[in-house]
Amino acid sequence: MKKIFFLVVILSFCLSVNAENNMEKTNRMMNECIQKNLCYKANASLQEVYVNEYAWRNAYIDDKESIALFFLKYTQARNPQAKFVNINSATSGKTIGVYKEYFGYKDK
Repeated sequence: MKKIFFLVVILSFCLSVNAENNMEKTNRMMNECIQKNLCYKANASLQEVYVNEYAWRNAYIDDKESIALFFLKYTQARNPQAKFVNINSATSGKTIGVYKEYFGYKDK
């Protein structure tokens, strides 16, 4: 019985060490996005993300939808009241899309 308890304790410790919380996961994913030159920076308090406009405009709408949803989740991890995120061009600064929590993604 003690061996089983010991194994359960060890297993739960290992799982908790390897588990990513929401903030860590979104940080890791945003860093991957930045490394791939799709996005350049994000500002959770202003609810905006700056992206490579050429890559964004040439992406499939389904890809835009899922990436924009990730941007919203990234923003909400830092700003729980966020209900939308503006997708802005890194070169011009103009808003080229917006993702709203209940309405999804729209190109501008």
